Amino acid sequence: MRGQLLIQVLVFAAIAILVLVGIASFVSVSIQAGRITVQRELAIEIAEAGIDYYRWHLAHSPNDYQDGTGSAGPYVHNLLDKNGNIVGQYILDIIPPPVGSTLVTITSTGKISANPNLQRKIQTKLAIPSIAKYAVIANAAMRFGAGTEVFGPIHSNGGIRFDGLAHNLVTSSVSSYDDPDHTGGNEFGVHTHVSPTDPLPPAQVPSRPDVFEAGRQFPVPAVDFAGLTADLAQMKADAQTNGKYFAGSGGLGYRIVLKTNDTFDLYRVNSLVSPPS
Repeated sequence: MRGQLLIQVLVFAAIAILVLVGIASFVSVSIQAGRITVQRELAIEIAEAGIDYYRWHLAHSPNDYQDGTGSAGPYVHNLLDKNGNIVGQYILDIIPPPVGSTLVTITSTGKISANPNLQRKIQTKLAIPSIAKYAVIANAAMRFGAGTEVFGPIHSNGGIRFDGLAHNLVTSSVSSYDDPDHTGGNEFGVHTHVSPTDPLPPAQVPSRPDVFEAGRQFPVPAVDFAGLTADLAQMKADAQTNGKYFAGSGGLGYRIVLKTNDTFDLYRVNSLVSPPS
């Protein structure tokens, strides 16, 4: 009897041990998986910190693609917590923009001190915004009449009255202005007279997606037209000194055909013909 009881106790004890070992293993694996998940998230955040850092660096040194070192990368930075302890590193690989472009490629690799074998990467491309992105840009107030449809961004350093349909963002550098097309109080920097006409400031700006599909923003920083004029003058001087410069065509302009061997063909346009129907 005692022998049978002992066997039963041993069997149940073995089962209990197996169950406890299984539970312990599951808990251990779950804890380890949770720890790795946290570490992976920390690594990607460190990589993001590297991208944010170099965006800041380029804002202050827009032509420095060597992290202020004057030598080739990669560039390693420690990331500290609030107590000054090193929690990880971000490693930057920077590809400068090609000639004639401002597009720089930055790859940031985030590594954590607790698990040096775990790393995450982020690659981003940054460029200085170009006025070529605008469909229309001006240094004075503008008006777009009814029936006008514009697909690209619109910006003015003055005010904008828009009575058509804008598929992209419309921005102005002023919060309000005196619209020269009518009398009365100042209008919003970007406003419309499409029914119902926008109220006057300081009323709340209505949404009006029927006119501004992507919205409107004002005031925003002004575009430096003085600097743009200086840049164009410098481009002209450079072309005259060490390039190709063509004065007015004396006709209707030029047609330029860019070729794959880094040359181009230039034609003077003397007349226009309608496309075949």
